[in-house]
Amino acid sequence: MATLVLAAAGAFLGQSFGFFGLVAGRALGALAGAALDRSLFGSSSTVERGRLSDLSVQASSEGVPVPRAMAARGSPARSSGRRGSPRR
Repeated sequence: MATLVLAAAGAFLGQSFGFFGLVAGRALGALAGAALDRSLFGSSSTVERGRLSDLSVQASSEGVPVPRAMAARGSPARSSGRRGSPRR
């Protein structure tokens, strides 16, 4: 939370120096806020993720193939702007 507040305060203070001052003030405020957040709340370096035990997600285990939609040449499924077609 301190990151957001100090980034906004830094942008407000830096805007008097133009666009680059606004960007630099916001960046410095965000860095200070991140350091303050880290010191108050701490940070754990261990990140746990769920993992798959096997790769059955990528296989067709039911035995039913995935249907494909095929359109014949010149069917209404194609784009309506064919070359050589008369305009109405």
